[in-house]
Amino acid sequence: MKSKKYASLLLIVMLSLFFFNGGIRKAWYNLFPKGAKYGVNFNEDRLQLGVLPLPEEWSTNDNADEFKTWRPNKVEGYRTMKTVILENDKIVAEVDYLKNNVYTLQIKYSYTESQPWEIKLQDGQTDFSLSKPQLDSILTVWGVR
Repeated sequence: MKSKKYASLLLIVMLSLFFFNGGIRKAWYNLFPKGAKYGVNFNEDRLQLGVLPLPEEWSTNDNADEFKTWRPNKVEGYRTMKTVILENDKIVAEVDYLKNNVYTLQIKYSYTESQPWEIKLQDGQTDFSLSKPQLDSILTVWGVR
């Protein structure tokens, strides 16, 4: 009987600490992470649109409502990051970041705009806007596609 009281008291203390430390929100996002459906399970859709797929070995720790960023555990090659932008748990855009010794390539695909591609090549001083064919050319030269 005494051990049940002790267990009940311990449970109450643990739950109190959990709730007062933002535990509900953390637990909710661990159980039902925002944007999880736009992880690797969304790669089929990405490939159909010409968007770079999310590598299966990349991971994320984001619990934000409006974005989710994946990174490789170890950067190998040119790809460094993918960010998915959400509104009301629906994907509105995603941005891929690639980098070599000189340039950073930022590829944004909007799921809501009539002109979905926004591509920038940056050299540290200047941003150059690129077309989709120019992007495809760079990705081929860099061996990403």
